[in-house]
Amino acid sequence: MWYVIQVQARHEMAVCERMRKDVLKDGEEAFVLLSERIHRRQPRGYEIVLTPAFQKYIFADIGNVSDFQQRLRNIKEMTKLLAVGDDIVPIREDEQRLLELLSDEQHVIRISTGYIAGEKVTVTDGPLKGRSGLVQWTNPRQKLVGIKLQLFGREARVKLGMEYIASANAG
Repeated sequence: MWYVIQVQARHEMAVCERMRKDVLKDGEEAFVLLSERIHRRQPRGYEIVLTPAFQKYIFADIGNVSDFQQRLRNIKEMTKLLAVGDDIVPIREDEQRLLELLSDEQHVIRISTGYIAGEKVTVTDGPLKGRSGLVQWTNPRQKLVGIKLQLFGREARVKLGMEYIASANAG
């Protein structure tokens, strides 16, 4: 089961690495869910970069949450296990399953490929293939799409990389 730990923005990778070294036991895993994005570099050209898909959040696949919570106190930086009311609970199974479908074994959401025809986005390849309904907005210039999903009963908006192909080529 995946639990979510809130951390300070831009500290996700460092805190996650500390957790791996100082907090986790055998069989437990902590990770930052990453999104592959295409960044434009001057004068011409692009490079693929990895950025946290959920800024300020680390995911942990752990067993005993109360034991983990005690060990988590060894981290000097701000860490907070997300809870519903007073109960620390994992994300729902359907939410975890969707995140597992979108990401690979390294917990990276790879770039999708698709095109826009009128107002409709069609994804032809990648983790969003067959999930075009998640797409809320597009930005072909920055090679991004925005998706909306539920996490902890709240709406989460995520920017993902998208390689756009000309709709005329798409048939």
